Amino acid sequence: MRRVKLTLLLTLFLYILSGCCCIKDNSGSKYRIPKEILQNSDYENSFVYDPNSPYKKVLKKCISINNPEDSCSLEKLPLLMQENFSGVPTKGQIMQRVVVSHKWMGDRFAQMLDILPNDIKKLLGAVTAIVIDDDVIPSYYWPGTGAIYLDARALWLTPEEAQTITKKVDFRIYYGNNLQFYNFWRYVKNGSYAWRYYRLDSGATRTAEEIKYNFAQLLYHELAHANDFTRPEIIKNADKSKPVYKVLENAQNYYISTKLYSIMPLNSEVLKGIGQVLYHGEKADDIQANYTASDIGQLFDEDGADALYAYSNQFEDLAMLFEASMMRYHFGIQRDLAFIPKDSDQYIVAWGKRDRIADEQVKRRALFVVKSLLPDETDWDSYFANDLNSSIQLESGVSWDENLNIQKSKKMLKMLKSKAANSLIPPYL
Repeated sequence: MRRVKLTLLLTLFLYILSGCCCIKDNSGSKYRIPKEILQNSDYENSFVYDPNSPYKKVLKKCISINNPEDSCSLEKLPLLMQENFSGVPTKGQIMQRVVVSHKWMGDRFAQMLDILPNDIKKLLGAVTAIVIDDDVIPSYYWPGTGAIYLDARALWLTPEEAQTITKKVDFRIYYGNNLQFYNFWRYVKNGSYAWRYYRLDSGATRTAEEIKYNFAQLLYHELAHANDFTRPEIIKNADKSKPVYKVLENAQNYYISTKLYSIMPLNSEVLKGIGQVLYHGEKADDIQANYTASDIGQLFDEDGADALYAYSNQFEDLAMLFEASMMRYHFGIQRDLAFIPKDSDQYIVAWGKRDRIADEQVKRRALFVVKSLLPDETDWDSYFANDLNSSIQLESGVSWDENLNIQKSKKMLKMLKSKAANSLIPPYL
């Protein structure tokens, strides 16, 4: 049992890239950034990546505020979409909004813009800035500034770059310690992990292709939040003299996540309570502490979420549906999730699924989200009808590792040395 706990802690330390602001209900009335984010954030050493950016004088100040009431106005720092409502921001326009603590972070972000799908650029129209800093953990979007803040763990290539990144850990790491189950997840491509994970002190060297999928996942999640809040039709008619925070707060009835909840809400009150324990740090009561991995799996199977993180709040529900859909659509990458008893020293799956977005009730919700956020990307109705046929049930009573390639016999499977993807918490807010 001790080995299991030590392995799990190592797992959490290896893969903690998370982030995004949170609320504790589904009303859409507030979207608060956790106090731990503000307490741990330090942008003193950050700078505007493009020395010729027309926003050089205001960018750092606008992204560094701690109080949303101090938000810059949309006149002072407009959203990228305001530069061209009818088009897609150019790479040059995007790079003018990048703030970094180290030059290599901006270099790498520019490199990723060249190899990631072009809809990333369109989605970036909903932000005022992109902040990549050695101090950011987890990654998050904040309507207080209209910016996304990215953990550089998703971008380093060399040991020297890795050593510039903070060794701090995600503040949510010990949430839910008294629950009886683990919530494992990973992205899978062709029966293998879609990407590998390395400790910052591993001495490893990575390539741009090796980090592409991981960084795409991160961007699709954070940009789902930004585009949930920031609808072009609202921004066009907004009072640009008002702080961005006020503009976005006043548009809460137009949030896509609010519309999703009005027509296809998540129904499990039990899982909503578990979400507050795992992702907001509430103490589990005696009833919650007694739910088994099988109990949670059964409740999850009956509802319409793609991930347990969806029960954090309505915003994470939308972002997880969008993230999984885009990874599947662009790269053929499928998401695994499983609930595993904590007393299982071999991480034996009690309940699990691959490609959960192919389940009918989840599919309907995911289709609504992608059609709302990227209506012109493709014929989404055709894609969801023809390419997402059915999810795959992971084999219960078999280890998480043995479920990796469920097309092979158990004898052909090897236990993976790294369990870095078996994280209890996602790599973002």
